[in-house]
Amino acid sequence: MPGPGEACLAPTARREWEATRGVRVAYFSPLPPERSGIADYSALLLPALSRSIDVIFVAKALERIGDHAKNISEYVIYTILGKDVRHGTIEEIEAAVKG
Repeated sequence: MPGPGEACLAPTARREWEATRGVRVAYFSPLPPERSGIADYSALLLPALSRSIDVIFVAKALERIGDHAKNISEYVIYTILGKDVRHGTIEEIEAAVKG
């Protein structure tokens, strides 16, 4: 019994489809609800890709990664220098770190 998208394939397309059947792709991209043209395009592209290859969805959460990095750096500054820089401006943080 043919799988999804398999029924109407020409012989050449069928060979290509069967050759990629076990291929996995890690797809790194922002996805909705993030507001960007890339996220919108990815939302349209992924269903088409997943019909012919196994797509491992990996969404970048850049904002969350940045927040975690900032929290870690603030913790390191506090641990090493004993200065709480969580509520300062970048200039104040720079001055605290430089001493």
